Amino acid sequence: DQFINNFTTATRRYAKRQMAWFRKDTKFVFVPVESEDNRSIDTVTRNIQEYCSMSRSEYESVLKDESSSSHQMRIQNEKQGKNMKFYQFQRYKFQKGSDALNSLLTIAKDCTTKIK
Repeated sequence: DQFINNFTTATRRYAKRQMAWFRKDTKFVFVPVESEDNRSIDTVTRNIQEYCSMSRSEYESVLKDESSSSHQMRIQNEKQGKNMKFYQFQRYKFQKGSDALNSLLTIAKDCTTKIK
């Protein structure tokens, strides 16, 4: 249990440093993702494809646009970053063969399939 607690804390700290680094990179685009809805995976995929198909000038104008979803996500991320040092993780244990575990595995499989 102590190993898992330490690992989770170290992972969270690493994520916090990583997000601070991304926020400083003006060419980094934050893509909003809503994990509650499987349709959002399709939306995120389309958004990334749009960014990839943009010309350099179009892409740079999106980066400068303060009303863009990427800019809004950057602001939201800054607010979240301040709370990450107070993060308290919750560990969930799923019983093998339980409906909850099977549901979670089905969602994970669907997401993996859509990403591929």
